[in-house]
Amino acid sequence: MRQMFLSLLLTPEEETLWKGRNAMVVPLTEIEARILFENVRVVHEKQASIADFLKATIARYEAQSVDDQVLCDALAGVEDSLRILEIYLGQVREWLERAVFIGPATEKGPIQ
Repeated sequence: MRQMFLSLLLTPEEETLWKGRNAMVVPLTEIEARILFENVRVVHEKQASIADFLKATIARYEAQSVDDQVLCDALAGVEDSLRILEIYLGQVREWLERAVFIGPATEKGPIQ
């Protein structure tokens, strides 16, 4: 069995940040780490874009300046985007399920 130790040298500001908090340790390759951060960035930006699009589409629909077919086509595009985001988040979730939380007052264990 392999034993690993985690040691952090904290500034006073970082020490305040860490007080009462756990460390989340996730085993990732360098490529996985880059993909993880990119996936989170893409999902965040795309969700904001979808929210803006839906807000504008609702306003146009309420003003009756868009017909039902145009609305249906627009919503189909949103659905496609959400399916892609589901794939991105599925990969993030798979990696985060590997996480172990290490806290000052608790035993380490897998993510719940």
